[in-house]
Amino acid sequence: MKTYTYYQPEYVSKFQCDGQKCNAYCCKHWNITIDKKTYKVYSHLKPKSAAKEIMINLKKRENADDYLVRLDEKGRCPFLTEDNWCSIQKKYGEEFLSITCTTYPRQTWDIGDFYERSLTLTCPIVAEMVLLATEPLKFETLEVSEKVHNNFGKIMMLTNPLPPNQHEGFIMLQETMIRILQERTLTIDQRLLMLGLFCDKLDELLSSSLELTFTKYIPFYKDTAFLQEQSSKVAPLVKFEPQNHIKIMMGILEKLYDEENKKSSPHDRRLLAAVVNTLQIETDENYAVNVSKLSDKYISLEEERQKFVQQFSTIFENYLVNELFFYLYPFRFSGTTIFNYGVFVTIYKMLELLTFSSSIEKSEPYDEKDLVSEIRFYINRVDHGIGYVGKIAEYLEGKEDIVEIMSSMLQV
Repeated sequence: MKTYTYYQPEYVSKFQCDGQKCNAYCCKHWNITIDKKTYKVYSHLKPKSAAKEIMINLKKRENADDYLVRLDEKGRCPFLTEDNWCSIQKKYGEEFLSITCTTYPRQTWDIGDFYERSLTLTCPIVAEMVLLATEPLKFETLEVSEKVHNNFGKIMMLTNPLPPNQHEGFIMLQETMIRILQERTLTIDQRLLMLGLFCDKLDELLSSSLELTFTKYIPFYKDTAFLQEQSSKVAPLVKFEPQNHIKIMMGILEKLYDEENKKSSPHDRRLLAAVVNTLQIETDENYAVNVSKLSDKYISLEEERQKFVQQFSTIFENYLVNELFFYLYPFRFSGTTIFNYGVFVTIYKMLELLTFSSSIEKSEPYDEKDLVSEIRFYINRVDHGIGYVGKIAEYLEGKEDIVEIMSSMLQV
């Protein structure tokens, strides 16, 4: 029997979809796509009344080759039963589900000689399983059967964005970056500092084979004593510049939460209001903010912010590790690894600012479940919302000085 090599977090094998546990989260208020092949299957169901029962709830997607499910007046998938089961799966079997419904929340990358699979944190069950894990996330290599790999021919396979000559040794590179992010003797910002140094070195060496070039570097970056020593040496050279940080954060927030953006949800606006209130943002007659005043306020909150990040450091660590693996950083975007690193860190820092501000605004104690809920919402916006990632990447275009990125983002 043919098998396929997979590299994935161990939690993937433990995940089980259960609509009753999450109240069928992914079957409500989302665009649910039906691929062309599945649509054809539905249209040829016998008797014709069975086909009609499904087809009446589907519509062609504009400028696309697939279809959308028409949600009911409550925003629910019409095929969802009252007890949160899929009526199509119940009646015809799992093989009749569309690619989207079969694969979510899984994501699989074709790396060449192997595949990488992980889960998105937008799923409530995944988010709690991953973010609330107290031990560092572990990864595994395993052989997957044709049946699992093919998944009724409905695997949502993504083509990897790696440079053509960088497939060999990529797992070794990922393991090292994950190891840095999981060094719990360092603060989150110190780990991001060391990750930046690693990406900077990687940029110098991309012209040659990762497996050969990084053989002599990787043992160092996996060593606790080395990470601690280098962090102590480099930290004094990276002087945090609060005004630059505020300029970037405010610039991105302006892009994300423009009043003309009709897609901003009440939750979006609540998070923005939390930031406005926490930093006491005011504008002058020209709607400009006083960056100096804002940076002073931000600095005054530093001790409280550090306590917040430390309190939830394991959750933030798990978020960073999962996102790094899920999106194949530092190769998510075209451009240098330094640019990719800058986007990665900035996305995290925006999440940190939003959740920290939200915790200050909350009248009751802010706990782990509050943070998990906020992270899920944030990732949902990043993945499916009003263009968080694209706008952040656009804002950072051309900013590829590693020291400037670190000094604008990290308080080490």
